[in-house]
Amino acid sequence: MKKLAARLGAGLVATPATFEDAQGALAAARVMNTADLVVLDVATFPEGKGCLAFFEALKSPLVLWSRDESVHGTHIGHNSFCGANFLAGNLALRGARFRAVHGELNNPQVVARFRTAARIIAAAKASSGAVIGLFGEGIVPKFHDIDVSEKDRAELKRRYGIRFVGIPIAEVIARASGYSATAMARAAKSFARRFHRIEIDGAALIKQARILRAIRDLTRQGAFAAIAVRCWPELPGRYGAWPCPALSVLNDFGLPAACEGDPGGALDMLLAAKLANGPATLLDIIDWDDRRNTFSIWHCGPTAGSWAARATRLKSHNVDGRTAKGLPALGLPGIVDMDFAPGKVTIFRTFGALDDEFAIEGQIVRTPQRHICGSFGAVAKAASYGRPVSTAEVRAAILARALPHHYTAARGHLFA
Repeated sequence: MKKLAARLGAGLVATPATFEDAQGALAAARVMNTADLVVLDVATFPEGKGCLAFFEALKSPLVLWSRDESVHGTHIGHNSFCGANFLAGNLALRGARFRAVHGELNNPQVVARFRTAARIIAAAKASSGAVIGLFGEGIVPKFHDIDVSEKDRAELKRRYGIRFVGIPIAEVIARASGYSATAMARAAKSFARRFHRIEIDGAALIKQARILRAIRDLTRQGAFAAIAVRCWPELPGRYGAWPCPALSVLNDFGLPAACEGDPGGALDMLLAAKLANGPATLLDIIDWDDRRNTFSIWHCGPTAGSWAARATRLKSHNVDGRTAKGLPALGLPGIVDMDFAPGKVTIFRTFGALDDEFAIEGQIVRTPQRHICGSFGAVAKAASYGRPVSTAEVRAAILARALPHHYTAARGHLFA
């Protein structure tokens, strides 16, 4: 473990002894709480009360580590995996988030799991003191799966100094509406030059320029390192525009900007900014093609234009109702329509106060026959912690773990 820590660029803090009772567990927790990541080496089937005391006293992210049986030909081996299974079940019943790793430290997938956790936590430490601005009154309606609990927000603040600050959407709309017409006419022309093809009118362009200016000004005022914008229903209903194109530009400017009021997405985009060379984006996973072993990543249009393979098209939103034939109806502006340029990609989502994560690395490939209007790309050659996985395995993992439906995507393999 000491060699692995050095390989990951980390130090190692170890308890002076194993623990088998509550008193020893509390002593171990006091030592471990000085660490950024705690690895509990489950050597055998554990003593339940001792472990409960350890977990209740622990303040750092936890990894349950089990290994293969090393004793055979007797009634039972050292029972490492069964012990970790027992602890994981108890933690899950308590609603705890944690990482679980099985295997020896010469296993590349085990190393990849530790490396991923170490890089996420290092990115959080590099973001120490960051303020994430949440524009709007929480997440958009119904999308409760993407929220970050008050408990986890408090823990993120305690561990990393990362905190969330709300800005009422009425303040955004008032700021956007207050700029002079002359200044916004000039800003709209500048805004339009960022896209290859414009399919919305001049008034809609001015609305985008206004909302972009308002979010930028409020971001500077709040010193926000990342933001999430509740993009509906208030902005289409009360302002008359979707903010997707403005978010696309903000991401190209280097400000991690999540949509649908997603605080966890904004946090992960902030972490990605510390690990990647370019802007990240927030997406859904959709459209599985098991025959070609690909799946698609997509959202309405908040992705930075620098992700595009070719043209970026500024269009009206296509989910504002439906036609008489039941097809999506064009509605208010706007979205940014693009195909993502081929290349390496990392797709991930963290949980709790960075206590666990889901991460897939793959390759964006061209699938013009499957394009869906908006920010779109197809992912092939998926791998989970270095192990190639099929689309069916990725899908099964998502459903089995009941993951949030938003994922951060970044160019490159961040955890390889």
